[in-house]
Amino acid sequence: MAKKLLNEIDALAAINETMESLPDDQSRVRVLEWAISKFQLSGSMSTTAAPRVPVGVVGQSSGTPQTAATPGELGDIIHILDDGSIKVVARDLKAASANDAAVRLAHVVVYCVKHLLNGQKASSKVHLVPVLRDWRCYNGNTRGALAKEKGMIREGDALSLDQLAARRAEEIIAEIRNTETEGKWKGGTAAKKQVAKNKTGAAKKQK
Repeated sequence: MAKKLLNEIDALAAINETMESLPDDQSRVRVLEWAISKFQLSGSMSTTAAPRVPVGVVGQSSGTPQTAATPGELGDIIHILDDGSIKVVARDLKAASANDAAVRLAHVVVYCVKHLLNGQKASSKVHLVPVLRDWRCYNGNTRGALAKEKGMIREGDALSLDQLAARRAEEIIAEIRNTETEGKWKGGTAAKKQVAKNKTGAAKKQK
């Protein structure tokens, strides 16, 4: 059953990618009509629901297919703020180093922006860089690590993921949600605590 479900999920992912590549809704309708005719599905479509896969959760299904996530499905990972910026609210990225943390954040940010903002491409300036700075992992080394990510597609300021990188983003989200493991890198949390401690110490000295 699990193998069958994963096969259906892979098929849905392929169909979604193909449909998004078509130029308009008329083209999509023609492709769907051909598939229905080809596989003689008219008599069975109402009896079996296709699996719905919440973003970042592999192997769970119910309801009908959905190509975009709802905020609730990713609310434990990321929040979209009123000003259009984003905040990663996950506490542990399950990263091994600062470079690994930056790469994980980039995958998560670009992936979530697309799925929460109706297919919109992430902005490096508006979405990614502020998150990297917030996690204290925006420097020459991490920028170099990100530049080596071939699955990260850059078009000026716009960022998107190829199919393999999108799958990696889903794996990262699943790893972040796994409460049985713990990441080695604590730089973001430690740095934030140190900044707060320094501010408190400075305030005491002024008094």
